Amino acid sequence: MEHRKGVTRIVHLITALEVGGAEMMLYRLLQFLQVHNVENTVVSLAQVGPVGKKIQSLGIPVAAIGIKPGTIPSIYRIAKMLRIVKNAQPNILQGWMYHGNLAANIAQLYCNQRVRLLWNVRQSLGDLQRERPLTRWVMRASALLSKSPESIIYNSRVSAGQHENFGFAPENTRFIPNGFDVNQHNQSNSKRREFRREQGIGEGVFVVGHIARFHPKKDHQTLIEAAHIVAGERSDILFVGVGRGVISDNAELSGAILSRGLAEKFRLLGERHDIGRILSSLDLLVLSSAWGEGFPNVLGEAMAAGVPCVTTDVGESATIVGDSGVVVEVGKPAVLASAILGYAQMHKVEREKQGFMARERIKEHFSIEKIGTEYLALYSR
Repeated sequence: MEHRKGVTRIVHLITALEVGGAEMMLYRLLQFLQVHNVENTVVSLAQVGPVGKKIQSLGIPVAAIGIKPGTIPSIYRIAKMLRIVKNAQPNILQGWMYHGNLAANIAQLYCNQRVRLLWNVRQSLGDLQRERPLTRWVMRASALLSKSPESIIYNSRVSAGQHENFGFAPENTRFIPNGFDVNQHNQSNSKRREFRREQGIGEGVFVVGHIARFHPKKDHQTLIEAAHIVAGERSDILFVGVGRGVISDNAELSGAILSRGLAEKFRLLGERHDIGRILSSLDLLVLSSAWGEGFPNVLGEAMAAGVPCVTTDVGESATIVGDSGVVVEVGKPAVLASAILGYAQMHKVEREKQGFMARERIKEHFSIEKIGTEYLALYSR
């Protein structure tokens, strides 16, 4: 593989390239870096995945190592990763998420010590016992190795403090939030009508979106309990759930919804790749997470699309929404329900004003141009 001279060459090693916050931030960053004399290669420790395909569409090489989640990689898989990294001849190794960071450490030892090493931590800490055993081991190993990268990038100051308390080297901490392209998230009345027509949702229905994979940290149970309270007050509110595992065949999720008599109040759409279209159809977005969030992408995307947000106080969520949304305590269904009802009772003009404020906040503080420039300065140092 030929490389241009005088170009910064970065290999990004990431745990996986499924649809998720870290993956989408990497995609947006790569879009930005393409026009700044940076040559990128992406290595997914798992499969190429849907975000990997989006990255490939930019003309950026994506390699998949094929390690199954929750398993220890074989010598063959590790050797494959090292060959790919060495052939890319990087100046910089950028890890993404715990497993990607550890892989970047191993790759640096194989290349040489002159290759710069950076980590990227994308979540806050909760109950470690709810993480996979291998993930817990990787986290502990990362704490021991955390002096080796020249910078550990966190997308949440809360997360940075938690990881420092866990044992991560504080002297390497660097806070860079997520960035968003507001031009890709314009509200569209035609998309709104189209999506609602497909789902059989009337224009007078107040639609609350919840976009998160099915995982205990996302706390769907609190959302369901809040929906039960809301349904007792209003009959015109519908909850739309989107994310991996958020489907009617999920017995645990469907059982919780049915036990509360909410079968007609929920639409479970599973993993989708038309999030922009779905956001256009929403009147409100809710994030009910209990832990594990760093800088929730879904809040930034919804706000960029002019959708007001209610979020639990996890990670950087309160900083993201500012005074353009509502922040509630974790695990309090009644408080969450009250916030949802507050927006449902709000006059449409006032709600649209809140959405406008949200969009302007993303433009001012979290545009991909602003955040990408911070990454570029770090890479160029």
